[in-house]
Amino acid sequence: MVNPDNPNGYCWVWGKYATVSGSTDILPVYTAQPTNTPTNTPTVAPGIDLDYEGLDSCSGNYYVKIRILNTGSSTWKSVKIVIKDNDTSTTLTNASDTFTSYSGCTVSSNQKDLTQGEEGVVANYSSGKFTYDPTGHSLTITVTVYSADSRTGTSISKSFKVTP
Repeated sequence: MVNPDNPNGYCWVWGKYATVSGSTDILPVYTAQPTNTPTNTPTVAPGIDLDYEGLDSCSGNYYVKIRILNTGSSTWKSVKIVIKDNDTSTTLTNASDTFTSYSGCTVSSNQKDLTQGEEGVVANYSSGKFTYDPTGHSLTITVTVYSADSRTGTSISKSFKVTP
């Protein structure tokens, strides 16, 4: 309709407030612009990637260091490492509510959790150490991370073999 405040302009009026007189056949049909369709952003499944960082020792005991990358949407709050020496059939286990690594006999990193995209290094230092040098032995390493302390909540495990 013609803008009552400006005869050279037009404005829209809700049909609720207008009374139609005359033929509407000559009026153009307005097609509204489509609204953006919401983008579905799927939740990333829980996941981890593991890398063997090496073998180290302290006071005659040996431990492995493993880098964990959190590739999923969960926050990991505790970890368990199980190492099987395939040459001697020895199995060692380390469990912790922190993601702690060592250099020699000294803590080199200590994290309370691993959030999405974060990485940390863990070691079987405080428990589950080798009392012998496993260099040259085939090791199967299984890392399980948990969404809560004390190895509870959602968990995911990953294994790999390495010969230090």
